[in-house]
Formats: sequence, C-alpha cells, structure tokens
Amino acid sequence: MNGLKLSRHVALSAVCNLLFGFVFFFVAGSWVISFRYLLSKFGWLLDSTLEDGFLQFFMFIAITSSLLFFPVWIVTNKAMVNAIPVRRATYFWVNVAGFLTGVYLGFVSLQLF
Repeated sequence: MNGLKLSRHVALSAVCNLLFGFVFFFVAGSWVISFRYLLSKFGWLLDSTLEDGFLQFFMFIAITSSLLFFPVWIVTNKAMVNAIPVRRATYFWVNVAGFLTGVYLGFVSLQLF
C-alpha cells in the first residue's frame, strides 16, 4: 500500500475514533446523570435541581446508548485494525489521541451551551 493511501486510512480511523470519543462523552454523561438520580432516590444525595420521576428515563437512556455504542465501537475498530497494514502500536496511539480529542470536544461543546 502506498504512503498516501495508508495515511488516508489511518486518518479515517482517527476521525472515526474522534467521533466515537465525542459520542462517548454523552454516553458517560447519561450514566453520571442516572447515578445522581439513583443516589437521590436512596437519599444519599440532596440536590434540589433533580426532578422527581426521571430515574427510569435516564437509566433507559444510559443502558440503551451503552448497548448500542460499545458493540459498534469495538466492531469498527476491530475491522479497521485488520484492514489497515500498519503496526498495532501506531494504530493504537493514533486512535487513542483521536478518541481523547473527541471526549475533550464533547466537554467543550457542553461548555459552549
């Protein structure tokens, strides 16, 4: 595989992991919100901003989003690592950087609104 085509494939996998990192921020956020509602339900967290009756809704969102997100993320990365003829360490570090950048962009986008 020539260098330009190889670099396009590595860039595509990095961009995919950037998007996965962006979505992961919101999946993790739904778990945090669910956990806060659960603590409030047991009386271990006194927070006046939490509305009553939303525990089931946020648990449903957290579980559903996790069941959809993680298999897609794993299968996509497994397919890409097998399709791109690059060392696994290089693939790993490029995609970790893309994923963490996506998580950071998710945090920044939340701060903007």
